Amino acid sequence: GQKIDWKKNGDQTIPCINDLLVDKFGLKPEVRQSLPRLNQCVDFSSRPEILFIFDQASQQLNITIPQAWLAWHSDNWTPPSTWKEGVAGDRDGV
Repeated sequence: GQKIDWKKNGDQTIPCINDLLVDKFGLKPEVRQSLPRLNQCVDFSSRPEILFIFDQASQQLNITIPQAWLAWHSDNWTPPSTWKEGVAGDRDGV
């Protein structure tokens, strides 16, 4: 899991998502660049279609992003920002 801080924003409490975590979302560059920083958090207020729903029972934050805003979508794809450099891949027959 990932530890998420929460910040007060008017009468709401919102998740403080940092740049490193947002980069793992795999957003298209133009969408990512449209999200300004507010202190240590990325400000999603300009993109209300990105939803953050906290499940109290499981202590899980569910994030919904329009598929059209993702750089790529495939069940077998992970964003390059999540790759670990220097970790060898699995090789069959070796």
